[in-house]
Amino acid sequence: MSTKDDSETDLKQDVDTGIAEILKNPEVVEEIKLPSPLRTAEVVINPPRRKDYSNQRYEKDPETCGAVTRLARLGLSKSAVAIACRLSPQELTKWYGEEYAAGQAGMQEVVARGLMEQAMAGNPQVLMYLGKSKLGWTEANVVEHVGTINAVVSARPLSREEFEQRYLANESNDEGDEV
Repeated sequence: MSTKDDSETDLKQDVDTGIAEILKNPEVVEEIKLPSPLRTAEVVINPPRRKDYSNQRYEKDPETCGAVTRLARLGLSKSAVAIACRLSPQELTKWYGEEYAAGQAGMQEVVARGLMEQAMAGNPQVLMYLGKSKLGWTEANVVEHVGTINAVVSARPLSREEFEQRYLANESNDEGDEV
């Protein structure tokens, strides 16, 4: 007998109408048709609300401060440091900007010390690099133009006679005056 009762209850499945969830948010009224024993009921549904974070203050995490400084000292970009510390780039700049700047300064100090040690040891490549980057030296050839330009630039080309008359005749006159 008891086995028959168990089998009957196993065949009957629970019907979830979702009424419990709907009744929790009573603000917007909607007409909902429910199964026949429950008929029709009016239910109020709240619109979604955002949390108000205005009264909360962000506190720097000492572990994140150390990680930002350490990673910046290794020369990583802001976006790479932000990803490694699980921050957005804006949060990194806003909350940990000083730590990032301190790490970058530490990296530059290490590089500068290494370069100076190499330069003091007489490494010619490092000396050339420092001369070019810090002193403005260059290997480019400097072309200096000396003298005056006697030609007038024109859109119309000169014929041979005009050229000789304009430029070569003046030079021969100048030479004749000197004699």
